[in-house]
Amino acid sequence: MSERPDPGEDAMRHARLLVVLALPLLAACEEKAEAPPPPVRAIKSMVVSDRVGEQQRKIAGVVEAATVTDLSFEIGGRLTELPVDIGQAVATGDTVARIDPTPLELALKSAVGELTEAQSKLTDAKAKFEQQDALFAKGYTTKSAYDTAQANLSSAEAVVDRLKAQRDKAERNLKNATLTAPFDGRISEKYVDRFTEVQSGQKIVQLSAGGEREVQANVPAGIIGRIATGDTVSVAFPTLPGRTVAGTITQIGSRAGQSNAFPVIAALAEDDPDIRAGMTAEVTFSFKTADTGEAFLVPLPAVVARGDKRKGVVYVFDKEAGVVRERQIQIVNIRDNFIVVAGGLEKGDVIAVAGTSFLHDGMEVKLLDNAGTE
Repeated sequence: MSERPDPGEDAMRHARLLVVLALPLLAACEEKAEAPPPPVRAIKSMVVSDRVGEQQRKIAGVVEAATVTDLSFEIGGRLTELPVDIGQAVATGDTVARIDPTPLELALKSAVGELTEAQSKLTDAKAKFEQQDALFAKGYTTKSAYDTAQANLSSAEAVVDRLKAQRDKAERNLKNATLTAPFDGRISEKYVDRFTEVQSGQKIVQLSAGGEREVQANVPAGIIGRIATGDTVSVAFPTLPGRTVAGTITQIGSRAGQSNAFPVIAALAEDDPDIRAGMTAEVTFSFKTADTGEAFLVPLPAVVARGDKRKGVVYVFDKEAGVVRERQIQIVNIRDNFIVVAGGLEKGDVIAVAGTSFLHDGMEVKLLDNAGTE
């Protein structure tokens, strides 16, 4: 009689087989349960190359004519003519204003009449003295008569000299009744109206020379010591977009004015008719950086602030490790959308210029378009 298989052993064999068959499935499930590694962040970058050795400061200014003068009469009187308007061009010798000449003409006529009469008396005095001189030499007249004739002659000569000066002054006053332009230019201001009584020395109009222009700006005390006469500035004009003119500092005020600022004047290098006196200007002063060492120009988003407004960090790409390294830098200045930074960088460094707030020291990254990896 043959042996029948033990049902218990068959069950054990089936169980072992199921375990063996299930092991690969369990391993596969475990592999699927593991989280995939995070993707490597791609960063926009740039190569540090724009080395700078100076700072810039933009200050508002006003354009002025290089030569400006207020015109006035040397005499007083009633203003009868004012044939110019603001902005009008005038040439040397053109009439700018005139006061009523009538009283001046009468004064001159009177002075001439008095002088003519005095000259006639002088002629008589000379004749009498010559007569007395001849008689006295021959002993035919007294010393007293001679002295009297001589005194009368001296007195007549003094009167003529005085009246000549009076006539000359009357002629000069009549001439000065007409105010003329001393140089070519434009009327930039009118201070009085026609038919008003004006005094000697009272301002009538302001004349600005044509051509040469200068710009005046008030420079803060903190940087006044870092500029000098002869330095070059760049001048832009809000009303003339895209127009920039070079200038040279010609004067630096020695006394601070409003807001503890010093007046600085720069002569413009170009004679541009579109640049007019009174226009607003933006003057860019450049001066050497002080005690900052080598400095570079980087985009604003490249710098992450760290508490102190003058300090921050940038992220430099480590090509060998494929990570970014945090570098401490000093913020020297801001120029438009760029920052002048010093310390922590070298020419040729590759830095992140976007998304820097999401980076940290040692973070694995890759560069977009492989910038800076060659």
